[in-house]
Amino acid sequence: MYDRVGPPPGDWPAAWRQARGLLGRKVRIPGRPTLKPLKPKTSENVEQAVGMMAAARLWAAARGVVLDEAMNPDLVDAFVRFMLTERAASPRTAADYLERIRMLALRGGLLDAAAVAAFGDAIACLRDEQDAAPPAKAEALRAFAEQFDIGDLLLRAAACAEKANALPGHTAEAARLRLKALVFALLVNGGDRQGDLLEVRIAREIARRPDGLWRLALRQGKTQRAKENDALWPFTSSLIDRHILADRPAWRIDELLSGLDGANLLTLATEGYGGYLPTTMLQEEFAIPGHFVRSLIVNALRVHQPDAAWAAQILLGHTNRTMQATYLTDFRFTAAMSKYHAVIGAFAAGQP
Repeated sequence: MYDRVGPPPGDWPAAWRQARGLLGRKVRIPGRPTLKPLKPKTSENVEQAVGMMAAARLWAAARGVVLDEAMNPDLVDAFVRFMLTERAASPRTAADYLERIRMLALRGGLLDAAAVAAFGDAIACLRDEQDAAPPAKAEALRAFAEQFDIGDLLLRAAACAEKANALPGHTAEAARLRLKALVFALLVNGGDRQGDLLEVRIAREIARRPDGLWRLALRQGKTQRAKENDALWPFTSSLIDRHILADRPAWRIDELLSGLDGANLLTLATEGYGGYLPTTMLQEEFAIPGHFVRSLIVNALRVHQPDAAWAAQILLGHTNRTMQATYLTDFRFTAAMSKYHAVIGAFAAGQP
């Protein structure tokens, strides 16, 4: 149990103080079951959690991120970041605190539709992270992070693409290398779960824009949340083109796409890959499973951009807000991503 942190209830925003007065009372909310009075111990825990939320707001302000008093998605994201970084809390503890804060917010009518979704998304994702993070995984991730970061996955993608270019384009070895390069780039570019990538279909979840960039929009299989990536990076888009073209000239891309409507992106056929193709490829190159990539992305943001506009949740699809604008202003400046820009520079004169 954490000690009380931050302002006492008397110094909370007025709306929070008013909601606090409803913790021990029965509250009727239209369209919802009646909320029962909370027991004294539960009320105490709720107050402690809300005090932590107030502390997170002050913490964000000290880092140049000024948040108003509303319990909106930005404040939820700030609280999660505060708990995981400043307080070194586990994902489970952060989720428990959000649950308690939501008890007060519901009673006080402090949540609009966006805030309801933000609380639900954050709690679900924190539970997911906790469930996927046994001690052995945490130790393996630390060991991997000492040697590599997400920029290294992009460098390896570029290396695989170069190797494929040096081989006859129609060979199985070249096709495997092109596919590996594409999988690595997609994992980093969108931070998607490997199971979702296995289900991406051409002209459905992913489509080529007139400017040559590819646009990815999918519904996550685990959470059923919609995720919109907008345009993928030029590097990733060029790898998709090469995967489709194989040894054929670039001018044939539109012709080939006309025959691939609805085809699985990775297999270029009706059926997709079964099993865990991304993990198999990551194990071959790095000896890590696919979900490590998502952890590395979050780690890069937490370490290199502690006062960023909470890009981690957006990038990983944990909210319905658009990722691209946040990525352009914050994520590209992380130290790990400098390697990505080096890759782009190296291939600026042509496709990989």
